[in-house]
Amino acid sequence: MMAANLLYFLALLIAGVALFLVGIGPMGYMVAGILLAVYLLLVRPLNRRYIGCVRGAILTYAVCACLDQFEYSPKDGVDQAAVLSGGLGCSGSGRAFLSRELVRGQMGDIQVELADVTFPVVENGLNAMLSGCYIRITYPGIQFVPLWIEGEEMPELPKQEKKLIKQIGSMAANGLFLCIKGDRLELILRGRFLGYRINPLMPITERSITYNPLPELGWALQLVRLHKREEM
Repeated sequence: MMAANLLYFLALLIAGVALFLVGIGPMGYMVAGILLAVYLLLVRPLNRRYIGCVRGAILTYAVCACLDQFEYSPKDGVDQAAVLSGGLGCSGSGRAFLSRELVRGQMGDIQVELADVTFPVVENGLNAMLSGCYIRITYPGIQFVPLWIEGEEMPELPKQEKKLIKQIGSMAANGLFLCIKGDRLELILRGRFLGYRINPLMPITERSITYNPLPELGWALQLVRLHKREEM
């Protein structure tokens, strides 16, 4: 992967220097066309396959390691109505709703769904966009104590529960949006994404594969289990 990119950039550099010295003529346009074709037909597809493989490995060995099983659909997303009906993210609108990087899985009886979402909202009377990772955790048969948290405001809660919620929101921009009711926990981590950037030129090691770029999922599952213990 690194060799393919470095060779391509070296070819670009040589072509650029040559065109600068001799000027752009018919030969220059032909060289540019060849380089563009190589990028579109070889380098870009190779980059996409590589990034997809690396992302899949990180999901398997880090982000979703706490799950018994999961499915990853990078081009799919969560249901728009389900996200907006929860009221997360102030007064949201269904217009221009986007979602990708869908992951569905389970841990025992607990069902998990998460994806990146973007949709317009109204904040302090102004139009804005809310973008981040949406997480929905469902525990059939459990009725949780209702809880609503928006931004950095924190109600009075048991010590362990408050610590987990602070951890979950610690890396989210402007806090988090969290709703617990019925058998479900829903949250949006603003500024946090499943579609995290992967640089194809960076070396991949065991440490980079097992480093968890989204530990909030594990913390949210701990919070759900904590609620279950309280219910029992």
